[in-house]
Amino acid sequence: MRALVLGAIGILESYRHRTYKDTKRIQEPTQAAREAVQAANEQVKALRSNLQALKKEIPSSALRPIEKISDRAAVALSALSTAEKSVQALIGHSSLYRGLATIGIASAVFGHETQASIDEFSSALQAGVAQLNRKPPQIRRALTEFEKASKYSDRVAAWGAFALARVQHEKRQKKRRDLKPLLSELLEHLRPVFDASTISLEYDLHEINARIFEMDIEAILLNLLTNAYHACRLEDRPRKVLVSLRAKSHDSIKGLELSVADSGPGIAEEFKDKIWEPLFSTRLDREGRQIGTGLGLTIVKSICDDLNGVTNLKDSSALGGAEFSAWLPLET
Repeated sequence: MRALVLGAIGILESYRHRTYKDTKRIQEPTQAAREAVQAANEQVKALRSNLQALKKEIPSSALRPIEKISDRAAVALSALSTAEKSVQALIGHSSLYRGLATIGIASAVFGHETQASIDEFSSALQAGVAQLNRKPPQIRRALTEFEKASKYSDRVAAWGAFALARVQHEKRQKKRRDLKPLLSELLEHLRPVFDASTISLEYDLHEINARIFEMDIEAILLNLLTNAYHACRLEDRPRKVLVSLRAKSHDSIKGLELSVADSGPGIAEEFKDKIWEPLFSTRLDREGRQIGTGLGLTIVKSICDDLNGVTNLKDSSALGGAEFSAWLPLET
């Protein structure tokens, strides 16, 4: 009965969300604002150019009104420049919030690894103190235990450093860079977590230069990786995750595709249209309760929508589980 009620609630939530999308159809505010500012900017520039041309064709006695209009156009251009900077700042804030949400999701998924390191640290520390309290003190054994404690504390510190590095200020600024070393670094930071769960983490990354918000591309990869990590742990067969980055065109538009395939059980056919919806999650505990946030894939889709990209899900022919991908256009 409990499972039936939870299922019914899930269906109602999905229906409410679809109805909301069909009736509202609201364009992303930051995108709409950016386009409006850019259009106004171009119009004012054209106005100033036309006014300058008019000065050469009319008597000097009639120049004063035109000069006044030109001066006002200059003021308008300055205001539009300030507005455009404000819109860019809002976009940076949006990336920050998505990045923070992603770090929270990853912390929840990988949290047991951090907790295990904390437990091991506490155990080694207590063992070291016990060796010192013996008569006579066992200093060598104590030092061995303290070295273990130091190793486990380094693991916890490494995860904290990893999380902080994902939200650095420069990652919220749009700039051109090679994505291969950026994503390689993130993957190598996470490798110990995957190794601890006997999940083979492999990747095939091509060199691609793109003008991007680093935090956005990292958020896409990190959310797809947390999904793959959870899926792999549901199967007893050899666990494997494969990350790919390659150049790919979509509708004759040059772009890049980032994909993550896993050896998990895949996504049931009835869920494939729902997994991108906010708060919908297929992660359940042994009692049938939802344990996922239902936000990871929504964040991925939100980033792709903002950047005029495309998300996709298909069955992984190579690993037997699911393969999620995000396609983004390359800026010229």
